[in-house]
Amino acid sequence: MQRNVFIKVFIRSFFMQSGWNYKSLLSLGFCFSILPVARYLYKKDKAKTAAFVKRHLSFINGHPFFMSYALGATIRLEEEIEKGNSGVEQLVKFKEALIGPLGALGDQIFWASVKPATFTLGVLGFFLIENINLRLTFLCLLAILYNVPHLYIRIVGIIRGYKEGFSVFKFLKIENFKQIRVFYSILGVISIGLVTGWIAASYINLNIPAIIVFVLSLGFALYTKSKKSKTYLAMIFPVVIALIVGFINYIV
Repeated sequence: MQRNVFIKVFIRSFFMQSGWNYKSLLSLGFCFSILPVARYLYKKDKAKTAAFVKRHLSFINGHPFFMSYALGATIRLEEEIEKGNSGVEQLVKFKEALIGPLGALGDQIFWASVKPATFTLGVLGFFLIENINLRLTFLCLLAILYNVPHLYIRIVGIIRGYKEGFSVFKFLKIENFKQIRVFYSILGVISIGLVTGWIAASYINLNIPAIIVFVLSLGFALYTKSKKSKTYLAMIFPVVIALIVGFINYIV
């Protein structure tokens, strides 16, 4: 497969959601993205090109960024079909099997980690930075922070998918993206803590006992979450610590 075909597929993948619909979800975007492959493999063979388009207009869904893995693997399998080493039915079943992993990975990595962390950091910058030029600079940094993993997944997904073909499933595990998830989860927690602390300090007039209760409660909640303890412990602790700090403050 020529390099310019991969480049065309990569560029077109940014329009994956442009044809989203309730009937087949991402099928239009997927077909549009992979169409350069048909033009390369079948050139002027209209019958084969039509069959190619028809099979890729079938239902498919997944996270739009992680669909790059499906694109890369499909390119490889389409080559195998053209060579006679694989069948269309195998490709169709393969794409259907990818729907779950691609959707789950995208939800956990981007919607639950990267996006919230970047947004919360942006809120923190809005509170702390008043200069308009610095705000614009910070906005550019946020765009970079979000798009580094975004573009990484798009590029590596196509390359890895093409290299592995059917075996791409072994890479679609949350463990293989642990570093991204951990980094943005930590960034998100720190940002939330700083934003909440800033708001608390601004609106409770530096009430020291209240700040102590908040910090201890937040720390205990994070600890119980890391230990996978029962939720009610994190709910009871703030009440107990508030009573103790309040009693001490009353005595003093």
